[in-house]
Amino acid sequence: MADLVLILLQIAGIVLVAWRVWWTSQDAEQRGKAGWLVALLALITWPVGILFWLVARPAVWQNGPERFPISSDCQKCGLTIPAGRREFPNCGLQLVDVS
Repeated sequence: MADLVLILLQIAGIVLVAWRVWWTSQDAEQRGKAGWLVALLALITWPVGILFWLVARPAVWQNGPERFPISSDCQKCGLTIPAGRREFPNCGLQLVDVS
């Protein structure tokens, strides 16, 4: 009976670790960070890493990262900026978050 309880506790611990890695990865992706990297660091540096992520994580993007509108003209070179880009490849102009 004691062996069964020990096995169930080990399985529960493995499931908890897997969920923690998955949640951290998803949370980081929603916040515009590399999910796999944040999850790996949180896993390796447990419990300090996960606590640091919970305190220092950036705000969530409401609609994803800001993108250039379809018909914008570049302020540097005057050419039309392609839709869905954060950076204009012709001159390197980047959309800046002013909030």
